[in-house]
Amino acid sequence: MREALIVLPNFDNNGQSIATAHKRLATRLIDAFGGLTTRQAQGAWVDHGKLYREDVTEYVVAYAPTAFNDGTLREIATQAGHEARQLAVYARFASGDVEIIDTAPAHAEAA
Repeated sequence: MREALIVLPNFDNNGQSIATAHKRLATRLIDAFGGLTTRQAQGAWVDHGKLYREDVTEYVVAYAPTAFNDGTLREIATQAGHEARQLAVYARFASGDVEIIDTAPAHAEAA
């Protein structure tokens, strides 16, 4: 097995709590992979010359690096991004590959 992770901000883009999205994410990860570890961290990025920082939670799971398990993690990350009203979600797969999963279409529809 190898570690994989999903990073989810603690608040949506309007500063509102997304605690329900976090609870659902944890439940889905436990159901799919049997357990998880969470860590509090801070993410930062630059967009159009402006620096953004936000508090995030990292969800770490372990699984055998297979296409099926990667697909499961990607689906769970996408659902979490939609529920948290995020434009994108960061995921690292057990293979070590990383992906910034674009959830903007669903976010735009929900707005």
